[in-house]
Amino acid sequence: MRAAGIAVATFVVLLNTLAIAQTGRDGQDCAALRKQAAELCPKDALALAHHKGIPPANKVYPEAKISWTVLVNHDGFIECVLDNSPAESWGRLHLMINTAKVLEDWRFKPYAFGGKKRPFITKLTFFDDGKQVTVE
Repeated sequence: MRAAGIAVATFVVLLNTLAIAQTGRDGQDCAALRKQAAELCPKDALALAHHKGIPPANKVYPEAKISWTVLVNHDGFIECVLDNSPAESWGRLHLMINTAKVLEDWRFKPYAFGGKKRPFITKLTFFDDGKQVTVE
């Protein structure tokens, strides 16, 4: 029971700091930045990622999947996490917590369109099959 309480407390802290940010990491207004953002498919966004962490697989709770919609600023940092899929199971909660931690360190090459750097929005989906975690 204590482990469940710790997991829930950790989840609440992560939601407050990352998952439902109305203001981004640099104090930017997420709604305003979203209006400027280009929409990139996950494949194109992942091609721009030059530093991406992948959490370890969880053998206890395999077959978990979690999706994050992220807003990347002009400089290639994840500015806001706009939403995520719900965590209805312990495996999904575990994957949500671990991917939220690694997303803080992701870096992308700046996206440019027409010679100007632009923010972009994309959806990143993490899968944990119990052997490895992949993202697409």
